[in-house]
Amino acid sequence: MTRPVLFFDLAGTLELRLPSGRWGLWPGADVLLTNLAKDHDLYLTTGDSPAGARGFLGEAGLARNFKGIHAGLPGGGKPFGAIAGELGVDPARCLAIGDNPVSDTAGDTDQVVTLLIDHGENLVTPNRVGEVVRWIGSAGTYLSTFEDRLEEFTSQGTTPIDYALSQAKLYEFEVGGGGLLGWWEKTAQSRRAVVMLSG
Repeated sequence: MTRPVLFFDLAGTLELRLPSGRWGLWPGADVLLTNLAKDHDLYLTTGDSPAGARGFLGEAGLARNFKGIHAGLPGGGKPFGAIAGELGVDPARCLAIGDNPVSDTAGDTDQVVTLLIDHGENLVTPNRVGEVVRWIGSAGTYLSTFEDRLEEFTSQGTTPIDYALSQAKLYEFEVGGGGLLGWWEKTAQSRRAVVMLSG
């Protein structure tokens, strides 16, 4: 059986504006990636150039954690379904991790769950991300576990929150310091499974 796949965004996710105002590596990302690479296959998925992506991973000492780089991807939604197909992996066994709901959700499938990180004034900790990755991938596929979690909320009669994303009704969860999860109607014809963490 193939290992689950994590697609990591670069700008705004692994590389971000630090509290000092300078751009740099997300503090603690190296430990998170090393831990996740033990039982996941990690791929960098970015709109940046291949050379820029390789350069960042090399300088940050992160290259050893990644199986490959998919660079120069479009900004309106990444082709995670096509990439999963190239890798021979069921898209439902893939989790995308990024910071932008438009560009870091799939442009070609509703099978890939996206974990969105909004660092805001306070950086989201890598430990928190690791806890949520394990929670949302704890049984079956990322998509089936996401759907199971969503069903738990709806069967309990929990009221969703109308979120700033258009047509998104998200449910609060407590794991890893808490966050939101639910379906986002990205367009009239497409919905995306999203999990959101804020700093």
